[in-house]
Amino acid sequence: MSVFTRIILFFSSYVPLFVFLTILNTFGFFPGDIVTAAMAFLGIIGFFRLLSGTATSAPQNLTIRSLQPRDGDFIGYTLTYIVPFLVSQQSSVNKKVVFALLLALLCFMYIKSEFFYINSLFALKGYRLFQVTTSQGASAVLITPKPFIQLPVTLSVYRLANFVFLEKNNG
Repeated sequence: MSVFTRIILFFSSYVPLFVFLTILNTFGFFPGDIVTAAMAFLGIIGFFRLLSGTATSAPQNLTIRSLQPRDGDFIGYTLTYIVPFLVSQQSSVNKKVVFALLLALLCFMYIKSEFFYINSLFALKGYRLFQVTTSQGASAVLITPKPFIQLPVTLSVYRLANFVFLEKNNG
């Protein structure tokens, strides 16, 4: 997965945060709110481009031997949503700069750690995260619209990255 795609996924992951920042007028009307609104827009476009892009690639079969829910990964991720309420338009320029640097650090860590699959838009569309063990014994992450999976099972999935698979919602 390219760095550009990972950056777009970062934007899509934090769409709600960028919307909150815009609504709270955290950085002031211009250019701050324009930038945060643009990042939210890019994130939404990128997310749906990712979902539609999987239709142009060939699915592969993934046989799952065991799985464990990873929904708890969203908890740590959502803690970043508290920050906008601590930084307001009345905050000093220093606080706003530090907050912008925090966002840049989050983006860097998000891209390098391959945590792009932790994405609020996936959750809003009803997808769940599972840590799975394949029939070959490899550990992987599965993003699926299914709330429950009966094992053993073979699913038709799309590879998003090394050991990260997406099962699309056919509805």
